[in-house]
Amino acid sequence: MEIKTISQLAYKVTDIEKSLQFYTEILGCQHMFDFYRDDGTPWMYYLRLCPYQYIELIPTAEVEKTPKTSLHHTALIVEDIGAAAQELLEKGVPIYRGPAELGNRLYSAGEILPGGCNSPSFYIADPDGNAIEIMQFVPQSRQLTFESGVSDKQRS
Repeated sequence: MEIKTISQLAYKVTDIEKSLQFYTEILGCQHMFDFYRDDGTPWMYYLRLCPYQYIELIPTAEVEKTPKTSLHHTALIVEDIGAAAQELLEKGVPIYRGPAELGNRLYSAGEILPGGCNSPSFYIADPDGNAIEIMQFVPQSRQLTFESGVSDKQRS
């Protein structure tokens, strides 16, 4: 079996209006359609992130803040990380160095540092505290060097 890509990520959210606003107005997703229960109430909102990649928002009364096993974070790739940081700051979105610092350490657009994979990145959080990494691939990014056939093991 060959997996082509990730199709969608599904998030449980406590305030669907805040989440829809965040994902559409802040991140630029397109609200495509909704799924409904037999009684006509919506149970999932389907958003387009980019071609063939989607986010599902599932309203729930309470989201467990520190589950024992869960998605750690989602990473989104942008062309210009500085411009992305500036846009998010202008929209009032706090920027953090990493998911461990969510809520603690605010960084400005000029303080973007490369992560362990040599790709510049920073983190934001959605209204329910889900960590979202914003990342830019650069020539020294380990993801790109691997895709070009050079792995860390081959360099040693």
